[in-house]
Amino acid sequence: MIKGVSLFANVGIAEFYLKELGIDIVVANELLQKRCDLYTYFYPNSKIICGDITKDEIYYKILENALIQKCNFVIATPPCQGMSVAGKMNEDDPRNSFKYAKI
Repeated sequence: MIKGVSLFANVGIAEFYLKELGIDIVVANELLQKRCDLYTYFYPNSKIICGDITKDEIYYKILENALIQKCNFVIATPPCQGMSVAGKMNEDDPRNSFKYAKI
């Protein structure tokens, strides 16, 4: 089984068919509690970490769990409201910045 991390997971739509391919999302992160609760309902065997990934406490909790689970990859479906034509396209939206990237 290949193990992965899902960032900006929402309720898990991006990983819906991965299990059928032998891919298991074992750690996930989402900002909103309601989405985390629904994610847990759909994926009870995954560790969902609820909170803002730009906060060190949440970031390191995700990293720690990914290392413990020996994850092989990360998928991310980050919010695009700040840059999408369907969104406000606000240049000052902090989600458009690499300032938060912890590479």
